[in-house]
Amino acid sequence: MTKLNYEKKLDLSLTDDKNFQVALGLINKISKGKVWLIGSGVYKNLLKIKHGINLTPDDYDFVVEKIKKPLPKLKGWEVSKNTFGNLRFKKDGITVDPIPLNNILLLKE
Repeated sequence: MTKLNYEKKLDLSLTDDKNFQVALGLINKISKGKVWLIGSGVYKNLLKIKHGINLTPDDYDFVVEKIKKPLPKLKGWEVSKNTFGNLRFKKDGITVDPIPLNNILLLKE
């Protein structure tokens, strides 16, 4: 299977993933600029596509260009910080960790 086929299948898998759609909706509300899905939201879906292993993600990590300040009002989301000091959002069994791009650049230094 080619890289393009994996990308298309990943897009379809994420489109059908209701939890991902909730997580992405949150990310679109709280961030500005580009957004990249990383972590288990990617690799668990790729395992399902390639090997038929059904590991449903309940944790979504996104690199975001910028988090809005102040945060908009969010109904039903519990807000805390993760072990790296970044914001963490929880609701209905879904965990969303937005990682500001500038924090990643600081880790590199």
